[in-house]
Amino acid sequence: MKHKKLVVGTSLAATAAIAAVTAPQVNAESYTVKFGDTLSELALQFNTTIEEIRDANNIQDINKIFAGETFEIPTATKEAAPQHPVQTQEVKETAAVEHHEEVQKDTHSALQNGVYTVLAGDTLNRIAEEFGTTAQAIRDLNGIQGDLIFVGQPLQVKVGLVSTAKVSDDQDDEVIAEEYAKDAPSTEQAATSEYTVVPGDTLTKIAEAYGLNVEELQLANGLDSDFIYAGQVLAVSPQAVSQAQKSQEKAEQERQAQAAQEKAVQEKAEQERQAQAAQEKAAQEKAEQERQAQAAQEKAAQEKAEQERQAQAAQEKAAQEAQLREEARQKEAARQAREAQKKEAVAQPTAKIAQHGPYNGSVDPRNLAPAGQCTAYVINRLYGLGRPVPGMMGNANEWGAYAAQYGLAVSNHPQVGTAVSFPAGVAGASSYGHVGFVEAVYPDGSFQISEMNYAGVSGVNYRTIPAAVASSCQFINF
Repeated sequence: MKHKKLVVGTSLAATAAIAAVTAPQVNAESYTVKFGDTLSELALQFNTTIEEIRDANNIQDINKIFAGETFEIPTATKEAAPQHPVQTQEVKETAAVEHHEEVQKDTHSALQNGVYTVLAGDTLNRIAEEFGTTAQAIRDLNGIQGDLIFVGQPLQVKVGLVSTAKVSDDQDDEVIAEEYAKDAPSTEQAATSEYTVVPGDTLTKIAEAYGLNVEELQLANGLDSDFIYAGQVLAVSPQAVSQAQKSQEKAEQERQAQAAQEKAVQEKAEQERQAQAAQEKAAQEKAEQERQAQAAQEKAAQEKAEQERQAQAAQEKAAQEAQLREEARQKEAARQAREAQKKEAVAQPTAKIAQHGPYNGSVDPRNLAPAGQCTAYVINRLYGLGRPVPGMMGNANEWGAYAAQYGLAVSNHPQVGTAVSFPAGVAGASSYGHVGFVEAVYPDGSFQISEMNYAGVSGVNYRTIPAAVASSCQFINF
């Protein structure tokens, strides 16, 4: 009858001891990182650990690797001797089985002896829920202060986990429970140069076990804080501490030498800077002298230009005054001409060929011209006589053209009841022309008109137009 042993209970220190017994010797091979790769996946693929890949390639952050990087991957070649011997005590239980079966995996395939390896996307709450515990219990087991965990980090999730694996052979089988010694490194371990952290370890605890203090342990392993994690390999030998101290002293000497060299460079640079500053100051003083000379020249030029401007302004003012005097003279001449026309109209015979009654104030409701304009008055005068214009007539100098389009009679002979259109400049018409209503025609060919907005007059105005003007006008019969 054959008997096989089955581990059914482990302590925290025993977990590390088992890992140390089977630790492989490694060689290295090159691997180029692809998109989606992680250190934990590479460690599983090449049968190594995240820490070995990290140390072999000087990786600063195990959670940040980039596609295209080439890593030297340590790979297992053969089994090495155990690093941490552990005393065990066997408690045997036997159970007969009829068929030989292979050892079945634990209910949680990722769980080995109560230790779980963190995968991408894991959180403490998710792991606690999966293994029927709490996030705080996992923190306490692993000495974790917050919620920060790393991919590939081993976490103790249960204490004294009992495996459900079965062992059998063709004769009969035994199930043997073993309980491993707990926690602190043994005397044999204290003689080694490296120690693998297990859940519950602290720097103080490890340092005391190896006759070191925390500062020496931190120095030997390049640690900036007290944070360590399960599975982390620490150098614990006095030689490592001595070497780290020597390296630190050498680095300090190099730093001081570098500082002295930098100081010499800075002093030389300061001397050059001062020399350069002196040159720049001399150049600035010279430039300032040239600027002042240039400013004096510009000031003289500006004063001369101002004198010329004032002379030009005096000439322009004299010209403007002369123009104003000429405009005043022309206005006076026009006024005198209008007065002469009025006197001439008074002197005309009283006999008339025909005449309409006075304007009764009627208003064409179509609003064909702006109120107060000469065009609006004539449109309203015709509307009051029952002869409204057919539509829009445009500006005063356009009435003849519009009338022809409407098919109305247009001539150069004044008739009572017609609208007269004066072109620009005739009988005081503006550049837009002027219109009036023919009220009477005299035997000598002169004619009387009623009008509005002539010479700025807003009300209805009457005046007599000389016969000689008729040939320049258009008389429209509506």
